[in-house]
Amino acid sequence: MTGGCGTGTGSGRGDCKEVYAGMMGLLHAAGYFPDLQGWEREFPERAAEAFPELAREELCRQQKIVMRDVYGEILPGEEEAQYVRWMYFRMAEAVLGRMKGCRRLLFRYWKGY
Repeated sequence: MTGGCGTGTGSGRGDCKEVYAGMMGLLHAAGYFPDLQGWEREFPERAAEAFPELAREELCRQQKIVMRDVYGEILPGEEEAQYVRWMYFRMAEAVLGRMKGCRRLLFRYWKGY
């Protein structure tokens, strides 16, 4: 299989699980969900409550794709890998959109989100 998540093709595409881990790192660094790792059943619901611009169904889909990348026999394809990355960027926009002034600037450039 070529492309998609978990393939290690060297094409510059990151693994879905690495992108998802980066998203969770972003959330934790911003102070959201310190008690969750992202694999929990309640994560999509709690994230949708905290960020209404992200639907629970979208977060569930992202979580399922990543879980399949980690544990599945059939790896996610490129379209699903793009979806995981797209959700990461949407989450980053939501988190940064709630920050003001210096905190936002420091978070974006010092933390690298």
